[in-house]
Amino acid sequence: MTLDPNERFELRRLIVASQDGELSDDERERLDAFVLSPGGAEEAASLLDQLSALEDAPSMRRPAGSCAGVAGNAGTPISDSENASTTVDRGNSAGRDPTKWRGISSWVIATSAAILILSHLSIGALSWSLAQRKTASTINASESTVLPEGTTPVESPDGATSYLVSTTACVWFPSRMSTPKVGQSMRLGETLSLVEGIAELGFGPFGNDRVRIEGPASAFIRPDGALSLQSGALTAEVAGGSPQHFVVDTPMGPVRAANGASMGIVMNLQSMELHVFKGRVIVEAGEEREQESAIELAEGEAVRFTIDSEGEMEIVFHNASATEFASARSMGFDPLKISDEYVSTILEADPVIYWRFEESIADSPKRIANQGNLPGFDAVIHGDVRWRQYASNRVAEFGLSDNSSVIVSEKQWPSKELDEYTVELWMKPTCFHHGTGFCLTSPNPSKNNGYDHGLIFEVGARHWSTLQHLKPNRTRFVHRSPISNDYKTGTYLLSEDVYKVRTWQHWTLRKNGDSLSMLVDGRIVDENRDPSKLSPNLNLVIGQLYPDLSHRPFIGQIDEVAVYERALSDREIKEHYRIGKSAPKSAGASADSLTQMPSIDFRTSPFSDRL
Repeated sequence: MTLDPNERFELRRLIVASQDGELSDDERERLDAFVLSPGGAEEAASLLDQLSALEDAPSMRRPAGSCAGVAGNAGTPISDSENASTTVDRGNSAGRDPTKWRGISSWVIATSAAILILSHLSIGALSWSLAQRKTASTINASESTVLPEGTTPVESPDGATSYLVSTTACVWFPSRMSTPKVGQSMRLGETLSLVEGIAELGFGPFGNDRVRIEGPASAFIRPDGALSLQSGALTAEVAGGSPQHFVVDTPMGPVRAANGASMGIVMNLQSMELHVFKGRVIVEAGEEREQESAIELAEGEAVRFTIDSEGEMEIVFHNASATEFASARSMGFDPLKISDEYVSTILEADPVIYWRFEESIADSPKRIANQGNLPGFDAVIHGDVRWRQYASNRVAEFGLSDNSSVIVSEKQWPSKELDEYTVELWMKPTCFHHGTGFCLTSPNPSKNNGYDHGLIFEVGARHWSTLQHLKPNRTRFVHRSPISNDYKTGTYLLSEDVYKVRTWQHWTLRKNGDSLSMLVDGRIVDENRDPSKLSPNLNLVIGQLYPDLSHRPFIGQIDEVAVYERALSDREIKEHYRIGKSAPKSAGASADSLTQMPSIDFRTSPFSDRL
């Protein structure tokens, strides 16, 4: 059955209108119905072919740098300039020389143009319809399967299955029509546009092949069930025993991982890096992706493909590094083992507040005792704060569920204005995200969200919301006096380098007269000047921006929070860091050992229940 002329005209009108984002909800439903109708898929595919051909015509080719908007639904752009600028040449390995291939530019442009078109269509409906032509079965594209606990997803008609296993601190592009749900099957053709966080997907008939996508990223499920990564980073763990390779499609070419392999991919508009942690992986790159052009990598090897302004591809081989991928490391690595020497050293420095999180006082609500010299400054535990044990040391863990998790002081501090203060803590974020680790607040019912702030210490992401002018993936320390709810007020410091994820770092926030400084691991990372004093009567809050409102939640672990009514010296801070890191560690648990780890088994990771 084919469409009549009026139906064909209406289908084409809707497809063309979708390119400008001008479809209403009713029109989108009509487009879905057309694509699912007999003959609709063929007509839509034919029009896509025509549009792709036009995009690939020499007179209409666009520069490679102009496709930044292909990564999101409804044309939402993703900026990858930071990724491009921070990629460095780490040299060659295995005696291989850099290689250049010509002719890649037109292929990348054509692929990007097709993706740009698809990103504006109702991709789920179109892709299901294309699958119908191959399987001759009826599928309802509007339905999705939510898996009951303990069950596995149902196979799609071609045997491919994908579903959302778990998420951590995920922020999806606001252009998404709905938020992906854990346990939900991914429809063929569905786009995943992730601003920040980590989303884990299961692939294969039983979901045994695991992929973790790290935001900001854009990927979609192809009609054949394979994953296509357009931008961002992912790690993949391929189960053994499968009869065929696991394939990730990229604008540079398909990446095929053998059974039992694990790998990581970083993709942006100008380059792609492939790291192999275990097993063997083949990548086919270039416009003529023939057998002889395929590159095979073994465990510990990595390759970077870069396209220059003339469309030439440079290939550089180097060593694989798991430290470039947050999702390749378990939160169980790099344990923090605080010694008695560290505790006694902190107490000798005379903190007014010292929360160790070693045990909870079983009152209602539960509390953490203050070991500093101010009486009555216990911390109250609210929501779903959890605990992780490292040998004899217990740390607080935040963000493991959708419920709020926050620790708040029982009383307000300080009792008077302070010209000097120091805050130090150990922190291990789970992933790059925008979350508040520590802040000082005061209630103000007349203001939006009901609180003013005198101090904020937070981790940032590529997506900073109102703070888009700041460099991504840095930490920010704000001293704000007088206290305010206005993000434009106060003096802020920003860390020089990207903060580490799934690795413990010692952070110090210090005010010494007019001088503000922020230190990590005993080293000053930024300084500024502000003569104003810290305002009195503020509540200490750990884990989010407000005491009773889950906003900017911190995702990760925090320990050994100490607050002083004086400025610690550089020597004292360095000594605290040295003693904290000198505690005995188990073999293979240090951050330096991560580069030696060939892979992590996602299914047996101690943090596999929540990334």
